[in-house]
Amino acid sequence: MNKNDTDKLMTEAINDIADHALINARKEEIFQKVKNIVTEKMGFKDEEIVLETHFIDDLNNDSLDSIKLIMEVEESFDILISDDQASALQTVGAVVDFIFSNRR
Repeated sequence: MNKNDTDKLMTEAINDIADHALINARKEEIFQKVKNIVTEKMGFKDEEIVLETHFIDDLNNDSLDSIKLIMEVEESFDILISDDQASALQTVGAVVDFIFSNRR
């Protein structure tokens, strides 16, 4: 392997690390916004909300709570969530991933 090959590999590795850091920063920003929705609109404490928080099992959400949450997320992030998609969003992390993947 010559110097040019090594330089190219190093540049690619640095770019991959930067891309990964940017993705994590965007997901963290989304998480904080979703966390704020859950704490402000649903009355939970900030420390109760983590990516693994399950809306039904951990927060005892009923169907009305779920509808309110989805509506708040749609409005806050300017996205549309179908009923089928909404039923699959069982945790805070699932919502964050959905928003990250579907945000305009």
